[in-house]
Amino acid sequence: MRCWLVVLVDADVHSLRQRNEQLDKALTSAGLPPRAPDESICVLLPKRNIETWIHFFMAGPVDEAVDYKRPQKTSEACKLAADKLADSWPHKSPPQEFPPALQEGWSELKQAFAVS
Repeated sequence: MRCWLVVLVDADVHSLRQRNEQLDKALTSAGLPPRAPDESICVLLPKRNIETWIHFFMAGPVDEAVDYKRPQKTSEACKLAADKLADSWPHKSPPQEFPPALQEGWSELKQAFAVS
């Protein structure tokens, strides 16, 4: 059986580096080792929140400093956004039009799934 751990945490107003450091600190505070490159673990950090990525797939370019939470995204919009992300999967690198945090998350997914 293959297993992957996908962690999804909004970066909010933090940088991706700051949020990753917070997650790393939480591991060490719990007495756990840091995440290793050969583990099937993926950390997705939407900047500012997951709605930024949904908005990107539904409406186009986004500003990652803007809060796209309002209006609420429907479950249909979420499904369509997930389908559009899945459609990009065959590419070896993230599409250039992806916002920076989504590019990093896409690369995290590729790396985690390549490990196993």
